[in-house]
Amino acid sequence: MLLLPGLCLAVMGCPKKGGEADAGEVEAAVVEAVVDAAPAVPAAKNANDVARFPGETALADDDLKLVDAFTTVRTGPKQGGTVATLRAGTDVVKMAEYQGAFLITFADPKDPNTHLMGWIDKGAFVQDVLIVDAGPRDAAKDVAPPPPVDAGFGLVCPPNNAVVVNLAPTPVCKTKCKEDKECPGAAAGSCVAAQTPDNKVVKVCR
Repeated sequence: MLLLPGLCLAVMGCPKKGGEADAGEVEAAVVEAVVDAAPAVPAAKNANDVARFPGETALADDDLKLVDAFTTVRTGPKQGGTVATLRAGTDVVKMAEYQGAFLITFADPKDPNTHLMGWIDKGAFVQDVLIVDAGPRDAAKDVAPPPPVDAGFGLVCPPNNAVVVNLAPTPVCKTKCKEDKECPGAAAGSCVAAQTPDNKVVKVCR
């Protein structure tokens, strides 16, 4: 049988030319490249003005947004010139951490098509505790009760009581009153005038 140069048997198949790749291999390589690619941090137009440090720790961004009403972005951690003032809810990208501050990038408030970077305090992501004034307190509840009264004769009377000497064989403590209805039972004649050890007159419940 005569074989023509450049032809190969169908049963054997033809080898692939150098550099050719199977379509499936190409597709797999593209998919893998897409999966491995990390989102790029937007370039900041003021990058040369912002301080960077060998000891700063790189951070992966998260979904947290600023919670402080106003956050000042500076060119250095807790110091330096002001880059911008951001409002609560602003979406930022964390880049690094250093000495209690975060390096972030964000859309320029004056030109959203460009980005800026700078340092903010960690507290910008922490909700402040709001202290609410509960209003004036009830003065009547705040007043401490008066101390027991030392009535002499070895007697210590409770508050709103008086020691009297003419209602019993010996001095006794009696509840002060102004009228009968303030005394137990509210019987007529319950609130009477009595004499104290210093010869004063006080009305007490009999």
